[in-house]
Order: sequence, then structure tokens, then C-alpha cells
Amino acid sequence: MRNLIKSLTINRIYTFFGSREDLDACIKQSDIKHNIVNDGLVEFAASISWGTGTYMPPIGVKVSVVKVDLDEIKVMMKTTIRPEQYFMVAIVAIVFVASVFEVDDMPATIYVLLVWILFHVWFHFVFRVQENILAKKVAKALRLRTRQL
Repeated sequence: MRNLIKSLTINRIYTFFGSREDLDACIKQSDIKHNIVNDGLVEFAASISWGTGTYMPPIGVKVSVVKVDLDEIKVMMKTTIRPEQYFMVAIVAIVFVASVFEVDDMPATIYVLLVWILFHVWFHFVFRVQENILAKKVAKALRLRTRQL
């Protein structure tokens, strides 16, 4: 289950070369909508969700400071599973359970599963694309470098 959740989210470690004050200055100068939650956590948000066409809740990434060295800061960028994905799973589960009890209507059960797969793939694809675009913008605005392995 943990691997499934990891595949639905972004979890990346970046390196910021500079002091903590330099990183804070980059965050404050960023033109991306953001909310400073605490000293080590900042939430960045897209202005609109393309998949649903709504403004709330926004597509977002969380950036947290993991480790601070002399002139190098390790930063983790994370996303969470969207509420719409939980909602879709709940609706499909209810409809699927109800359709299973309809013995004569097995094609309806298959239809429900196919529709769910289609919607899930659509929402996940659109959300992931927008999350990746936002993550790239945040990484560029904060001058983050990906960790070399």
C-alpha cells in the first residue's frame, strides 16, 4: 500500500546552495502563490486545477527543509493524494458493491469499473502533470538542484 501511495505522489530531495537566509529570500521573492507554515515548511499552490476547473483546493507542493549544512541545504518537495481521488474511490466502492448484488446486471458492474478506471486515469494524469509543472517552477524559483546519486 505504501508503494501505491508513493507512486501517486511526488517525493523529491533537492539541494539549495546558499545560506538559510538566501533560501528564505528566494521564497519571499517568488511570484508563485505560497504560504509559510512554519520555519521549515512552505506550501506552494497553483492558481487553478486544470482537471476540475476549480480554484479550491489548489494543486500544491510542500517544501520542507530537511538538513542544513554550512552553505548547502537539503530540501524535500512533496505532494499528497488529492481529495478528489479519495472521493472517486468511495463513490466507485459504493456503486460497485450495489451493482454486485444485481446478479442479472453483471455488465453494469464491468461498466462501472471501466468508467472508474477512465476517470481515475484522467484525474491522476492531469493532477500529476500540473504537480510536476508546479514542482519545476518552484525548483527554478528557489534555485534548487536535484540531488546527484
